[in-house]
Amino acid sequence: MGEAIVLTPDEKGLASDATAWGRSCCGSELLLIAIVVTVRLLRGAWARSSVWLVMTPIVVALGLLTFESVNRLLPATL
Repeated sequence: MGEAIVLTPDEKGLASDATAWGRSCCGSELLLIAIVVTVRLLRGAWARSSVWLVMTPIVVALGLLTFESVNRLLPATL
C-alpha cells in the first residue's frame, strides 16, 4: 500500500477566509450608520416616501455586502 493522504482544512472545505474580518466589521459599521441616518431622516423634515426612495437601495446594498463578507467567515460546509 502507499502512504496515507492527509488533507488540510482548506482541502476539506472546513477553512474560512480570515481576511474577511475587516470587511465584515467595516460593512457592519456602515450598515448601522445607514440605518441610523434612515431613522433620523424619517423623524426629520423629509417626506417618508423620499427617505424610502433614497435610503432603501443604500441599506440593501450595504446589507448584502455585509452578509456576503460574514458568509466568508463561515466554513464552506455550512
